[in-house]
Amino acid sequence: LQRKRRRQFSLFKANEFQELYEKASKENSLFDAESEDSFSSIIQNPDLIDKLSPEKLDLFWWFLNTLFFPFLISCIATTFMENRELIASYFVNVYETEEIKDIASKVILDIKVGDWAIVTAKNLNFREGPTLTAPIIRQLEIGETIEVIDDMGNDWLYVRSMKDDVLYSGWVFRRYVVFIKVARI
Repeated sequence: LQRKRRRQFSLFKANEFQELYEKASKENSLFDAESEDSFSSIIQNPDLIDKLSPEKLDLFWWFLNTLFFPFLISCIATTFMENRELIASYFVNVYETEEIKDIASKVILDIKVGDWAIVTAKNLNFREGPTLTAPIIRQLEIGETIEVIDDMGNDWLYVRSMKDDVLYSGWVFRRYVVFIKVARI
């Protein structure tokens, strides 16, 4: 039973590791071919983890959780902050919906990753779920920059926002945002 749980946990971590690796490799071209081969062999062969002793497995997870994941997340957060600040610079002192829509329709930004939008409502409810009854996390202000994580094609967008150096993820109603045109560099 313990081995089965460890295997399930290993598969879960391998999938999580693969997602983080793919996101990092899209955002940062510093990965060389040798590193990519090493990561691929670990990701594609989770049986390797079963061959490790519990002590080595604990050391491996410690390395990932203590060093690798925080480093990777800091790289992602830095990219998020740079993009957010670039977009926000175009909307400084803009407080009218029509003015925001006008600027957004004319500006095409060179941004590395992500889909971005600007809030066009005075106070937009930022919710925990994609329903009007979901609890409100906070209020987004007009002109605030948000990263669109998932556009499911319906009325709701799953987005990421930052307030006082705290990153929030939640849902907003599509009608009250305008997308930024992005030219991928």
